[in-house]
Amino acid sequence: MTRASFHGCLAFAAVVGTACARRAEPAPHATKPPPPTAALASANAPAQSVATQVVVDVLPPLRAALEAWQRATNAGDAEALKTVYAEKLSLYERIVSRAEAVRRKVAFVRDNEGFRQTIGEVKWAPERDDFIARFRKTTNLKAQPERTVDAFVLWRNENGGWRIIDEGDTQTAAKIRATLDTFRATWKVRKWDCPPCSDPDYPDEPPEALPPLGPSAVKSSAPPPPGAPETIEYGRAVLDRFASAVDVPLFLRATARSGNGDGRWFYYDLPGPDAGAKKQVLNCTLGGHFHYGPLKGEPDPGHSGKPLVTFTTETRRSPTEIYYERTIYAEDGVYNFVYCTFSPAYEAYFTPILHRMGFSMRAISGGQPGRVLRTSVPYAVR
Repeated sequence: MTRASFHGCLAFAAVVGTACARRAEPAPHATKPPPPTAALASANAPAQSVATQVVVDVLPPLRAALEAWQRATNAGDAEALKTVYAEKLSLYERIVSRAEAVRRKVAFVRDNEGFRQTIGEVKWAPERDDFIARFRKTTNLKAQPERTVDAFVLWRNENGGWRIIDEGDTQTAAKIRATLDTFRATWKVRKWDCPPCSDPDYPDEPPEALPPLGPSAVKSSAPPPPGAPETIEYGRAVLDRFASAVDVPLFLRATARSGNGDGRWFYYDLPGPDAGAKKQVLNCTLGGHFHYGPLKGEPDPGHSGKPLVTFTTETRRSPTEIYYERTIYAEDGVYNFVYCTFSPAYEAYFTPILHRMGFSMRAISGGQPGRVLRTSVPYAVR
């Protein structure tokens, strides 16, 4: 389903009784980091080559940034932590904003008497244009035994400085993966309510909800619209033709697939005898299509390796609606998107839902283009 075909879906909507539905598009980095392989050349080599000069220019700022992170963590220093975290990052397997990462770190230090962490020898390695620091990290708390883990911090040059885009340890990651494996193994498939799926003119099976990529249930921090739940349960919707998957709230209703099978709509109507287009407060289009031309945006944090996947995000307003769109573009010539309109009256409730949907979107294997399997990074709602 292309965005152009979305606007042409009004005829379809008239039949089924529904309406159609990495923050602003990120600016380029102010400075580009030097080639990572050059930056890791021997620091003892004569200062004759470009590679040697890169070591002098790059690794000291990285070491200084790591030391600043260590000091800020031990002190629970919110202002100092703000300077080392990226605008969005993965913090112990949870994709969070900079503000949320700082809040969590400061709260942990405040609530755990005697907290102190020390780090051992640091080993640096390039990750494309980024750098990863690996080390043994020991944590001391007054009321708990000393704990040592294999930790890592991934750095990216963002707006002229080195910022953390991923922080964690292998032991925590393994526990989370094991929990998710158990959860997925015991998941009982559910289906979204799909009123038009039984329409003889648009025959379709109600879509199955597979285990979500993020948490299965999240309590809303805002009052829900009439009839909507306070605790939002999610399932994973698979869009077959252009091979993508998205976490979608189970309380939303679904439509039959679009006429050419490119995607599907999910929506929420306020309850009442007149519920319909005039009472609809959320409508989302999920789908994909072929992409021609260069990739847009910046590397998507939800994918790693090849084929490269990039993303753009856009939010805009009109007097009566808010528009949210997140699109991922892949080197295999396909783009996928989550495109939603929703009522400003319920902005605080729906905004975290749409961010969850957008940031949980992944390119999967198969589909009409025969997409290859790629590495997908775990996601958890902020």
